[in-house]
Amino acid sequence: MQPTKPRALLALTLTAPLLLLAGCATSSPPVAAPAPMISPLPQQARQIQQPTFSVSASSDIEAWLQQLTPPSSPAKPASAPTGR
Repeated sequence: MQPTKPRALLALTLTAPLLLLAGCATSSPPVAAPAPMISPLPQQARQIQQPTFSVSASSDIEAWLQQLTPPSSPAKPASAPTGR
């Protein structure tokens, strides 16, 4: 292999960064497209102000407790076994 001249090596070493900088320095149009317009939600899709979870859960529990039926009367004890 033939030894390279230091000047040639230096020239190649400085050329690469200069080419990269020249490529970045050119003005080019932006590549990003403008964002699309988002239409507003229809009235029936909009969220309404909801009570907090704990308030809603408390009212649901109260409603369920009111719907419970009273316990039935205790069952009669089992009769004694019959001897056969």
